[in-house]
Amino acid sequence: MENEVLGLVAQGLNAEKITEQLNISLIDARNIIASVRKEFNVRSTIEAVGKAVEYGRISTENLVPPDFDPNRFGDLTSQEAGILIRFVETNGAESNEEIASALGIPKYVVDKSMREILYQLGAKNKIQALVYILESRRLGFILDPDYSVYIKEEKKRESGLGEEDVLALVIKGFNPLQIAEEMSVPISVVNSILSRARQARDVSDMTALVIKAIKSADLDVSLVLPGLDSRVLDRLTKTEILFLNAVLKAEKSTDEKHVADVLLVSPASVKENMKRVIEKLGAKSKAQAVAIYLEAKRKADIEKAIREGEESEKRKRAMRVNFEPITVYSSEDK
Repeated sequence: MENEVLGLVAQGLNAEKITEQLNISLIDARNIIASVRKEFNVRSTIEAVGKAVEYGRISTENLVPPDFDPNRFGDLTSQEAGILIRFVETNGAESNEEIASALGIPKYVVDKSMREILYQLGAKNKIQALVYILESRRLGFILDPDYSVYIKEEKKRESGLGEEDVLALVIKGFNPLQIAEEMSVPISVVNSILSRARQARDVSDMTALVIKAIKSADLDVSLVLPGLDSRVLDRLTKTEILFLNAVLKAEKSTDEKHVADVLLVSPASVKENMKRVIEKLGAKSKAQAVAIYLEAKRKADIEKAIREGEESEKRKRAMRVNFEPITVYSSEDK
């Protein structure tokens, strides 16, 4: 029964329609779907469908219409392609808001693009869209992270733009759309670079990518933010610094849920504190705020070491004066 329900879900049917098809109660349908999510240890039905396909529980070949065209992505814009790639990379697990955050673009852009993607695919919803994409991949037509299936010309323009250039602009507060405009390249080129960079460092969002790039010395923030004053740290409370340090400890993802798990607080608390941090540091994004914090902290540590060195030297000089030997003259010397 589980596979039958999954198959109908994968065809874009909701629980109410499934009850009609299988002649079961609405509660039974929902319980079966919940049971499958629990079995695969995923939070959403679309992830469960993706896992069911991956493990061979259902076959996409049997879930697409007879006239299915596996190469129907050519009419998507480069921006839509970037969003589609992110959708595929996460197996549909991310909400539009999470995709927007990961790509550094407004949510309304993702909302609009996803509607266009569903239209182009002829899908009823995201679950059916994922099934169509997985079937296209099985047949060898799905996009790869470089978008080489249908953006070959844009790929050529990438050669003059490196990962370090893109990350430097991220640290300056640019989002991918602004980076594309600044560098005069398509948004898909920027998203391609960022996608490969995230995969190489095994992270899922922009902030985590920036943290790893800085910590591994792949990016010199002092060159990107040369005039940064370490005293910017004085604007932050101890609590806000605690939240920032928790963001730095969140290995793969810096979203509110992961940081909340580190601190054992609510995601809402993380969101509110990070909002204040971004404002106080004069940053445009969480990624830029973290970069500013790391660079200011590096400078503060250097300044502290210099001060401690100077104090130590002063103490040594004082000790030399205090213990300077006294010459005693005899009466014969006089």
